[in-house]
Amino acid sequence: MPGSPETIAVRISRELADRIVSGVLEPGSRLRQDHVAAEFGTSHVPVREAFRRLEAQGLAVSEPRRGVRVASFDLAEVKEVAEMRAALEVLALRHAAPHLTRAILDAAEAATRAGYLVGALERGAAETGGIHAALVDRVESAATNGLEERPAAVREAYEAGRQAGLESG
Repeated sequence: MPGSPETIAVRISRELADRIVSGVLEPGSRLRQDHVAAEFGTSHVPVREAFRRLEAQGLAVSEPRRGVRVASFDLAEVKEVAEMRAALEVLALRHAAPHLTRAILDAAEAATRAGYLVGALERGAAETGGIHAALVDRVESAATNGLEERPAAVREAYEAGRQAGLESG
């Protein structure tokens, strides 16, 4: 819900996700409930909820009798996610384009420049959030319109991504 206060579990999962994506917490690292609870000054209950959120995001894995660890990613998985994201961003932009204003384009450009200045590749997707935020409102209204055009749009987005050099192999 917009405007609702962030729960401690959400804050913990967001903080840990940032550490995982940025590489501060390495793949395979153990996430200990007691240490996280102490760091955030809370009980184990919100920490367990935060761990479940990280698992749902694919950032952590729970191993029976071994606890929770930071998930490992192989190159094929990372490439697959990048290809899907590229295709979806093309599709989202295609739906948003008719609704873009100069102010939205300026905000997207500023977010892009800020991302490059702070090292977007090192910090993951955090810097691109401004770009997406500038487009999300325009895409939401398009999401329910033109459902019959979706298969063609998805094919076009796939082709655009493929032509941009994202094909496998």
